Amino acid sequence: MIRELVDKISNTGRTTSPERKLEIIELSNSIGLKKASEQSGFGKSTISKWRKRLQKGGLVALVDQSSRPNHQPKKTSQWIIDRIKSIKAERPEMGSVAMSQELERNHSIKISANTVKKIFKSEGLADGDQGAAESSYLVKGDDGGSVGIFVSG
Repeated sequence: MIRELVDKISNTGRTTSPERKLEIIELSNSIGLKKASEQSGFGKSTISKWRKRLQKGGLVALVDQSSRPNHQPKKTSQWIIDRIKSIKAERPEMGSVAMSQELERNHSIKISANTVKKIFKSEGLADGDQGAAESSYLVKGDDGGSVGIFVSG
C-alpha cells in the first residue's frame, strides 16, 4: 500500500522512460487497465494513449513528445517584428500605442498596442509610453485646477 502511494507521488510532473511505459502497458494487458492504473498511479486515459502509440509506432513512439503546436496561425510574422525594431531604432522614444498607430497609418499594418507592447518586452525594447508617463505629472494652477506639466529628462 505504501509503495503504491510513493509510486503515485513520484509520477507527478516527471517524464517517464519508454521502458517504464512499456512495463505499465504490459501490466495493463495482464491485470486490466483499471488495476494497472491504480497500481502505477497513471490515469487510465494515459495508459490507453501509450497503448495506442505503441501499436502505431513501436517503442520509439513511447518517447515523450512535445506538446507545442506545429502551426501558430496568430503568431506575429517576423517581418512585422523586424519593422517594429527598425522603427524603434530610429525613434526610441516611441511607445507601444504610438507604434501601433504609426504602423497602421504609414505602413498599412494593423496590430494592437498590446501586441506591440508584448513584442517590445520579448525583444528587450523599452516602451516609450512608460517613460512619458513617468516624466509628466500634475500640479495645481493659480485657479486651483490641475495643470499638466511635462518634464524632459
